[in-house]
Amino acid sequence: MHRAKAFFYICAGLFLLALGYHLGANTASAQSPLLRTTPLATVFVGSRAFVLSADNHGWVEVTNQLPPVDPSTLLEFSAANNTAVTNAGEGWYNYPATGWTSLGFVPGGGTPATQKSWGQVKVDHR
Repeated sequence: MHRAKAFFYICAGLFLLALGYHLGANTASAQSPLLRTTPLATVFVGSRAFVLSADNHGWVEVTNQLPPVDPSTLLEFSAANNTAVTNAGEGWYNYPATGWTSLGFVPGGGTPATQKSWGQVKVDHR
């Protein structure tokens, strides 16, 4: 009787684990689902950025005006307003005298984090 009870608990535990995974288990993420921006007419191609310009009747490259972050992390960029927002919620402003300055992260947003591979974790703890 004792073995049957233990077997039942093991099966029930595995069933609940499988059910929890099936119902939407996800990997942990540090990004806030509340952070949303309205994209402007900016397109990123690799490390290059282009804005749609009515003055020039087409796309204009603005790579030399980007903040010092990986362009693929930018959610919003405005060369006209000298502002940029990254996918981690960090705001940037381009002051004419000093250049790009981080204005910090969105209050209540996620904490920026990078996921390490298992190999990186092992190397860090040797």
